[in-house]
Formats: sequence, structure tokens, C-alpha cells
Amino acid sequence: MGEVRDLQLQVMGVEETKVANSAQNTNQTNQSTTLSQHNKYKWWLRVAVYTVLVVVNLCAAVILGRLYYVKGGKSKWLLTLLQFVGFPVLLLYYCIPKNPTRNDHHTEARSSLIVAAVYVSLGLIGVAFAFLISVGMQYLPVSTVTLISASQLAFNAFFSFILNSQKFTPLIINSLVLLTISPILLIFNNDSAKPAGVSKVENLIGFICTVAGAAVGGLMLALTQLAFRKVLKRGTFKENMDLVVWQSIVASSSTLVGLFASGEWKGLTKEMEEYALGKVSYIMTITWIAITSQVFLVGTIGLIFEVSSLFCNAISVLNLPIVPVLAVIVFHDKMDGLKVISMVLAIWGIVSYVYQQYLDDRVEETKVANSAQNTNQTNQSTTLSQHNKYKWWLRVAVYTVLVVVNLCAAVILGRLYYVKGGKSKWLLTLLQFVGFPVLLLYYCIPKNPTRNDHHTEARSSLIVAAVYVSLGLIGVAFAFLISVGMQYLPVSTVTLISASQLAFNAFFSFILNSQKFTPLIINSLVLLTISPILLIFNNDSAKPAGVSKVENLIGFICTVAGAAVGGLMLALTQLAFRKVLKRGTFKENMDLVVWQSIVASSATLVGLFASGEWKGLTKEMEEYALGKVSYIMTITWIAITSQVFLVGTIGLIFEVSSLFCNAISVLNLPIVPVLAVIVFHDKMDGLKVISMVLAIWGIVSYVYQQYLDDRESKGTDTSITNEV
Repeated sequence: MGEVRDLQLQVMGVEETKVANSAQNTNQTNQSTTLSQHNKYKWWLRVAVYTVLVVVNLCAAVILGRLYYVKGGKSKWLLTLLQFVGFPVLLLYYCIPKNPTRNDHHTEARSSLIVAAVYVSLGLIGVAFAFLISVGMQYLPVSTVTLISASQLAFNAFFSFILNSQKFTPLIINSLVLLTISPILLIFNNDSAKPAGVSKVENLIGFICTVAGAAVGGLMLALTQLAFRKVLKRGTFKENMDLVVWQSIVASSSTLVGLFASGEWKGLTKEMEEYALGKVSYIMTITWIAITSQVFLVGTIGLIFEVSSLFCNAISVLNLPIVPVLAVIVFHDKMDGLKVISMVLAIWGIVSYVYQQYLDDRVEETKVANSAQNTNQTNQSTTLSQHNKYKWWLRVAVYTVLVVVNLCAAVILGRLYYVKGGKSKWLLTLLQFVGFPVLLLYYCIPKNPTRNDHHTEARSSLIVAAVYVSLGLIGVAFAFLISVGMQYLPVSTVTLISASQLAFNAFFSFILNSQKFTPLIINSLVLLTISPILLIFNNDSAKPAGVSKVENLIGFICTVAGAAVGGLMLALTQLAFRKVLKRGTFKENMDLVVWQSIVASSATLVGLFASGEWKGLTKEMEEYALGKVSYIMTITWIAITSQVFLVGTIGLIFEVSSLFCNAISVLNLPIVPVLAVIVFHDKMDGLKVISMVLAIWGIVSYVYQQYLDDRESKGTDTSITNEV
């Protein structure tokens, strides 16, 4: 008994020890978590302070720099010097008594020569950057300089990728593309954007220098981050201040050489006397440019030190929506439509990058939280699952080919009908549905008796009929609106505007089909909305011959309205498959196509006869430029290609979703405009190209999201298989 009691006491002692150790570990974990949170809050506070320093002082420096030129300043070298010569205000930091417990001077052993080389090289590159931007400030409106400078983020990302192993995610790539396209739009701005007294050549010089300045600025920030990693080793705050001060000393010395070598120093006294706001204001202007530029530089180095050069650049372009507004108020800069679009694209690019930073932060937190959990999963999949997947991809591929090829053919033939003498909008609408008899051949094919194509859940025939009728009538509205657009607009313009149908479809799918919006899908919708808006700023050369401005506007409005109705129709089709047709068999797909076409054809015939357009069809055929036979062939092939396109459309909605179907349908975007240039000699100007690039980028964004969803689905299927 005594041995048993001793054994029990030993066991109890072990258990108490385990409990005590567990409590100790818990306390240590809690203390570690509290300390980690405390450090995190301090980090965020520092980043917030540096962000305020960057945004506020950059806005002030830019506005004051432009004020210097507007009121009579002429020296580019002086404005360059002012961006560095304010470093003496930072020397006050070295006069502050340091806490003896803080070892601000501790750094790893390193060569003083290498450190000096870092200061000198960054200083000289800083001079090049500041001088180029000063030239841009002299010859361009401040709002234009700000918009172009936003592309510095793209240049910085490129150099950071080479020098600092910067990782490129889809959102960062999207950000860089948009911040590249944004300044390109300003090339198409008119002469009203030039400041008074600036020639076209000087305006071009300003544009080139500002873009070059953005590139040099991106390189400088990437090199600064590299210096922190390789030489300065991301040390102490004192090292930050040392870098700012010595870089400014080198840059100031170099700029003074340029100021005296150029001879601009000789005119500074006269410049001050003739300054429009007076001598005191002249001195105050250049003084505050120097101070704000120096404080901005402190914030810049701080953000690079705490985060990265790319993040610092993203923060610096937060002045994008602020400076142009201030420029309109202070200098009465003109803010036209293209500048607004350029600003929206740049802001959207910045939002894309900042959101990626947020995602990275969340991923990092998740990694820390799950650091103790390591699970090994074996990827397995059954032969049957792979076989079904391949069959699904094959069906999607076939439907995709049907949609793209037949849509391109139908659009080109539709425009050909108008160009060669066709005038009836109702006939072109009818042709998009009346080809359904070619599909009746499907019902003549003997079915495999083992396949129950007729099996569906019990449902009301009245409801099914209502689906067919409603989709048919909405299809008529869609086709008629697009037919009006085809009559009054170039086919390339119609195609570009129709790409916005994806955005409308996403909106209606969100309401009707619980479509989930990811960042990439939202990005896609924003770009496909902006893309057709750009075409508003196109000039009269975009109008087909014989079309008035009013008719051109009617065509634009009808095409946009058609895109909206088309988006609604596809969303309703997907809803019908989910709620009524229950995503049944291929026969159900064919039934929907045929009955929708019958309803639409009947309704369109009513419109054709009610409008009286049927009376002129005989004369139209006789006067058709290519002859009667070509007239009949044109309308016949429009009917056939439109019907086959509709089969592909319904098939993609059946297999995937209406939003995916829409994304595939706008794959004709790079094809149709090129065909239009070849066939109809449509003019493809710069704005159309930019609009096309934005639309294509929006489509790529959406398709990439589909790819990510597919990968996630495969991962889920694998997990389920492993559990089984």
C-alpha cells in the first residue's frame, strides 16, 4: 500500500509540475505576444508619421516650386539647389542629448570608403532627379507634372525587381500597368494644357524631362533600399539622418557647380527684384521650398528604412488627388476630361498597390499565428475526376471558339451591311435571331437510348415559357440598341464600348446570382468602365462618313445602353439555369436558344413592319453596293453566325457563369478593331489604342481570377479526397 501511495504522490507531483510549466509557458507566450503587439503599434506609428511628412511636404514643395516659376523665377539650377540646401535645419537633431542607454552609434564594421561612395552616388543621382523635375515644372502645368511623376512607382518597381528582389503579385503588376498608362494619356491632351508663353517644343521637353525624372527617381529610391540592405544594414535612426544630411551636402555642392557653370547665378539678383510678389515673398518662397523639400526627404528615407522603396513611392504619389486640385485653385490650371481619367487610373493603381501591402501584412500575421501548425498533405485525384475535368475543359474550349469566331464574323458583317448601303436597324436586329432553323437539325439527330436528355425536375410549363419570352424580349432590346450603334459608330468603337458589358453583367450578377467580387474582378470592372469613357474625348475623325455629331452621340448612348441590357440578359440567363432550368441537359440549352430566338424573331418582325422599314428592303437590295447576291449572302451569314454565337453563349453560361461568358465574348476586342482597320479603313488613333489596352488588361485581370478560382477548387477537391 505504501508503494502505491508513493507512486500516486509521484504522479501527482509530475502533473503539478506539468501544470506549473504550462502556466509558465502561457505567461511567456502572453508576454511575447504583448511585446510583439507593442512593437507593431510603434512601427505603425513611425510609418504614419513618415507618411504625413512625405505627403504634406511634397504637396507644399511642388506648389511652391511652380509658384516660383509662375511669378517670375527662371533658374532651373536654383530650384534644384533648393531641394537639398535646407539640410542645416536637420543639424538640430545632432544637438539633442541622447539617452545614454541607447547605443545609436552601434553598427556593424564596414568600410568608410564604401559608405562615402553611397552618400556621393545617391547625392549625384538626386541632383539629376531634381534637375529633370525642375525642367518639367518650368514647362508643364503642376497637375501634369504630378500625374506623370506617378509613373515613378512603375520605374521603382522595375529597379527594385532587379536590385532588391521585389516580388511581383498580380495586384502590383496591375498597379504598375495603370501607372504607366496614366501619363501616356496626357500625350493626347490639347494645347490648352500648356502654360502661357510655353511653346510646343518646350512643352515636349518638359514632358520628356518629367518622365526621365520619374525614371531616375525610381532608380534612386531602389538604390537607397539596396544601400540599407547591403551597406547601412538598416541600422539606427541616426544612420537615416546621416544619409539625408550627407546626401544633401553632396547634392548641394554639385548643384552649386551647375548653377555657376550655367551662368544662371548672374540673373538671381534681377530675378528677385522683378519677382511679381516682391522681394520678401521671393525669399520666403525659396526658403520654404528648401525646408519642405528637406523634411520630405527625411520622411522618404524613413519609409524606405521602415518598409521599402516601393512602399515609399506609393505613399509619395498619394499627393495625386491633392496637388491637381490645389493647382486649379492656386494657378487656375485647366482640369479637362483626359486629366481626370489619367488621375483616376493613377489613383486606382495606387489603391491596387496599397491593397497588396494590406494583403501581405495579413499573410504575415497568418504565418506567425500558424507557425506551430505544419501539415503534410498528399495530392491525390481519381482517374474519373480527371476525366470529367478534361471533358469540361473541352466543352468550354469548343464554346469559346464558337463565341469568339462567330461574334467577330457577325460584327464585321453587320458593319459591312451598313457601309455598303443597308439602312434598316430592325432587319439587322432580326438577323441576330432569325437563323434558329439551322439549329433544328440537332433535334433530327438520333439520340443514344441510354442518355435521358429529357430528364428534368418537375416544374411549371408556364414558368419555363415566361423565361423564354422574357429573355427573348430582352434580347430584342439588346440587339436593336447595338444595331443603332453599328449604324452610327465605327465598328472598332462599338467593340470597345461593348466591352463594358462585362462590368454591367458583374453588377447584375452580384444582385441576382450572388457573384463574389474579388480585388481582381473589381479591378477588371473599373478598367472596363473607364475604357469606353476615354472614347468620349475622341475627335471628329472617329465618325464614319456622313454621320453627324448628334447621330454619333446617339450611337454612343445606344451602344452603352445595349451593353447594359446585354449584361442584364446574361445575368438573367444564369439565374434561369439556377432557379428554373436547374442547369439540366444539353437539350435544355438548345431549347432555350431556339425558343428565345423564336420569341425575339416574332417581336422583331412586329417592329420591322410597325416602323415601315420593310417597305424599303427591296430597293435596299437593288442598290446594295456589292450586288443582290452579296446582299443575300451578307444577311444570311449574319443570321447563321449570330445563331451559332448564341449557342456558344448559352453553353458557356451553362458550364461556368454569365460573367465568364462575358469575359470570353470580349476576347474579340483585339481582333475586331484590327479587322475594321483592314476591311473598313477605320482610324485607329492613340486614344483608341489606350482604350483597347485598358479593356484587354481588365479582361486579363478577370481571366486570371478564374484561373485562381480553378486552382483553389482543385486544392479543395484534393483535400476532400485525402479526407475520404
